[in-house]
Amino acid sequence: MAELMRKLLGIVLLFALIPGMASAGMYRSLLRSPEALAMGGAYTAIVDDIDAPFYNPAGVAAIDHLSVHYVTVAPTVSDYVLGGWQTLSKIKSASGTTVNSLMGENIFVQATATAAVLAPGLAIVGLYDVQGALYAKNQAFPKIEYGYQTTSGVQTSFGWSTKDGRKRGHGKKNGDFLNEWRFGIGVKLLSRTGGYRLLPASQLFSLSSQSLSTLVGGKGTGYGGDLGVQRLQRINPNLTFYWGAAFLNAGDVTFGNGATPLKGDLTSGIAATFKQGFGSVTLAYDIAQINVSDDFAKKQNIGARLSLPMLDVYGGFHQGYLTYGAGFDVWLLRIGAAIYREEIGEYQKQNPESRMTFRADLKMEF
Repeated sequence: MAELMRKLLGIVLLFALIPGMASAGMYRSLLRSPEALAMGGAYTAIVDDIDAPFYNPAGVAAIDHLSVHYVTVAPTVSDYVLGGWQTLSKIKSASGTTVNSLMGENIFVQATATAAVLAPGLAIVGLYDVQGALYAKNQAFPKIEYGYQTTSGVQTSFGWSTKDGRKRGHGKKNGDFLNEWRFGIGVKLLSRTGGYRLLPASQLFSLSSQSLSTLVGGKGTGYGGDLGVQRLQRINPNLTFYWGAAFLNAGDVTFGNGATPLKGDLTSGIAATFKQGFGSVTLAYDIAQINVSDDFAKKQNIGARLSLPMLDVYGGFHQGYLTYGAGFDVWLLRIGAAIYREEIGEYQKQNPESRMTFRADLKMEF
């Protein structure tokens, strides 16, 4: 399997060495949580843990203790990487013949590693992400969308909250029943090399490994910021309604030197959680990329979560496609996994890609 992954990344890298134009249909955020993906991506209103800096910095305001996440690793692959390994293992170099053997298949691989320190109202995350993709369509009039991209850097988020409403009873937990506003702001310093491009047919047939000498785009550094807000309306101790909005990468994060920018994403969502006994059920809805002119159906995210002691079960619809997964948290280790579909084309139902993702988080809470 390791040898196959090495070959696959090599193939994607070779295809990524020819300049072209970025594809409008291939929007990619900085980091994506398996738990959020399993919920269809409907996470803006409810996120309140290590994923908050990447979905809504206002969720950092909910962190109430110190924790150190020593290493978190999250690989993601498209289903063809697993099902088409025999074809991939026979590929030796990038050429027109190589492309023909992959025509009609979606290939995507990604690996993300992070380390983080969380404290009340504060999250500091260091990350490294590498990803590659190859989409070869239409043998008669070939169009190749491809990419190889690495991103590394540090992201810091700050959150604070205010509570309102009539106090009920007395004691330390009195505030648990109050309504709450959460606000957050995030800043990031990132370095990126490469990106995603479109290879026209005129270049396809002259493609050779020997002619490839430079990456798609060079290496650049960019600065960015995030803003977020969440509202918790506690109807009673068992029922809470949520609203949230976040503007991630406000104004876009540009790196220069040909590296693909990190686009701004304005998202808003609502949710409700009902607690009963030792468990709870959450229903959520997000509309993503409000600031982007895109197919409206691609912006819809609907999710559900069943929370039990140490175990969460997720389900939902992302861009109209079914998603599901589970998460397990016990002391030093948190594990999450999801199966979902991503629309690669510009319109829903045009070119969906099935993916699987897994995350292991080694942590210590104080």
